[in-house]
Amino acid sequence: DTVTSGISWFLSYMALNPHQHHCREEVCEILGDRDSFQWDDLGKMTYLTTCTKENLHFYLPVPQVYCQLNKPVSFVDGRSLPAGVM
Repeated sequence: DTVTSGISWFLSYMALNPHQHHCREEVCEILGDRDSFQWDDLGKMTYLTTCTKENLHFYLPVPQVYCQLNKPVSFVDGRSLPAGVM
């Protein structure tokens, strides 16, 4: 569900913004006359990667869950966390 949700939000984000055109140009430039991607192509997609990260910033597909310590915790290496820390 999280992958499907993430892809859906990304496609919606791209459809509503002018970034879609720039991403398409970048992909077409990288692919050239090929019809499929190669592993090395992924590192060249800097604009698409930026748009993807921006989308995840606005539409996080996995909710964040926080826990708050109700008492201090001490670890075997001597470090500790005080009560109230999230």
